[in-house]
Amino acid sequence: MRLNTISKNLSSSEKSQVNNYLPQKVEKLEKLIGDESADGSTLKVSIEKFNKNQAYKVSMILGSGNKTLYSHEDSFSIGKAIDLAGSKLASQIRKNLKGKRK
Repeated sequence: MRLNTISKNLSSSEKSQVNNYLPQKVEKLEKLIGDESADGSTLKVSIEKFNKNQAYKVSMILGSGNKTLYSHEDSFSIGKAIDLAGSKLASQIRKNLKGKRK
């Protein structure tokens, strides 16, 4: 799976936190998708910090073949926002795989 990360208004320490934490979440998503599908898929992660209220917005877009899945989450913690957006995306992946298996 290819990973594209876009960040806006993040400090260098926050960027390093994201770069250390995000691969763990991507690995879990790859396991759900499967090896053959993961090779041709792209995950675009957009992270934005709002300085006014110290909140973060994380958006994840997974493109695989002719399917595109999207999730986003807002939180005051960057790790929590990544976790919640990743969980929503994982739920969508499970629903799509369940439909294929019937």
